[in-house]
Amino acid sequence: MEVEIKMPDLSTTGDEVTVLNWLVEVGQPIKRGQALFEVETDKATMEVESVKSGVLKKQIAQPDDAVSAGAVIAILEVKGPVQDSGKSGPSKESPKHKQTTCNESTSQSAVPSNVPPQADSSAQATTGMFAKNRQAAQRSAVDEDTTIPMSGTQQAVGRRMQQSKQTIPHFYLQTSVNAEPMISQRVLADGGKVAWDAFFVCAVAKSLKKFPRMSCRFKDEQIISLPTGVVGVAVDVDGDLYVVPVVDAASNTPEQTSSVIRKAAGSLRAGDSEFKKLHAADITITNLGIANVESFLPIINPPEASILGISKMEPRVTVLDGEIAIQNRVSLSLAVDHRIVNGRYAADFLGNLVEEIESF
Repeated sequence: MEVEIKMPDLSTTGDEVTVLNWLVEVGQPIKRGQALFEVETDKATMEVESVKSGVLKKQIAQPDDAVSAGAVIAILEVKGPVQDSGKSGPSKESPKHKQTTCNESTSQSAVPSNVPPQADSSAQATTGMFAKNRQAAQRSAVDEDTTIPMSGTQQAVGRRMQQSKQTIPHFYLQTSVNAEPMISQRVLADGGKVAWDAFFVCAVAKSLKKFPRMSCRFKDEQIISLPTGVVGVAVDVDGDLYVVPVVDAASNTPEQTSSVIRKAAGSLRAGDSEFKKLHAADITITNLGIANVESFLPIINPPEASILGISKMEPRVTVLDGEIAIQNRVSLSLAVDHRIVNGRYAADFLGNLVEEIESF
């Protein structure tokens, strides 16, 4: 019996996904769970796997084709009748699907309202597929020509960053902030175990409430207000970059936010695909302080309007009440999309952020 293979809903923005290449040839037998083809979504590269065993009869979608969710992309020849999941639920041959727990808070507590929910098991049985992120380890070998292979995630990030620099008019603001209040609060909280990023996430979330334009998007020559209440945290996992989303950080303590970040980062490093799924954020923060970086200019993660770069914390000579003093300070670099926000508005946002950080 012939079964239509349809494109599942993989994009967080509702846009089409691009077919990169087929991993199975026409006429080739495939097993349930075997990768069929590779696609690029709005932020990542994914392998789409089959939940049926059979023979690939026809490839309808071709490499570089832009395909919408629900479109037929292939025909599979399977043995025996296929149960109509719309009448009686998934067939017995369909694998059990884990319930999406959310986050990109990465984790955990809630899904941003503008992030499309994952298809349930019935819908996945109807389309006959599910997708998962490719592991970087599969592309770790170096070939004979000393070419260094890139993981699917690295390729997707590279394309998006190139798109960002070519299409978004960046401008940058830099300042430094007194880190002494954070240091004291961290020691009082739990003996210095709170993640440093948690303080910046909480401060940024509070500032976004006062400067809502920083949460807007630019699309089709229009500025769209689409706040998610999410602050993303860039995390490096074996050379691949992911964004851990933190939901409603403005109402949480640094300790609570730290727990969310650490849990999500730990799940990413453990290879949990649920934590690699894409979620919308208002702004991303990227911290290179641990790498002893004094200052850097980050690239905006589309479709966000800005990104905050955090550099190392270090003692610096400063003037307090007319006297020279030594104070621990942190450099901040804010990259902003000039189509959405002008320089003064961004400067006021950054100034408020400094006040929030110094008020801990």
